[in-house]
Amino acid sequence: MKRTIAAIAIAASALALGACSSSDDGGADSTSTTASAAPSTSTAAAAPAAAAAREADPRCVAAEEQYTLAVANGLNDKSLTLENAQVIVDGDLVFYGASTVRPDGKFENRSDVWVLKGLMPTSSTGGASSTTEWPKTSALLKITPADERVQAVDACVVAQTRS
Repeated sequence: MKRTIAAIAIAASALALGACSSSDDGGADSTSTTASAAPSTSTAAAAPAAAAAREADPRCVAAEEQYTLAVANGLNDKSLTLENAQVIVDGDLVFYGASTVRPDGKFENRSDVWVLKGLMPTSSTGGASSTTEWPKTSALLKITPADERVQAVDACVVAQTRS
């Protein structure tokens, strides 16, 4: 319970800071901002992975660290990591997909999907529900795992694992 309250407090603080630090860019869409803020990795390794994700769905972009931290705060098993993270931003919703990976480097789940409203995650897929303490997306946001945005970000993560 303390972890959940702390995670909510962190998410609320991060959301407030994000709102305070937004630039006056004339309303530029958040997808382009997300793409430009993606962390850079080795160009040789990142280029094929990014291309694979775009082939899966052009709306997919590498997830910003704030989304990964928000989801990771609710992991039931803190030894798991989130990798191959991709997002689709749709208005005030962020469809976040990632692989959950064990310490030995093997997949716990190849792809799980969470939906964030602000920085508050909800678990969309079965794997997301079983590996995190976040409430179900279908109950809170009325978005099912069959939603095309959930399916699209899932496909982007799977594409990342193949590159």
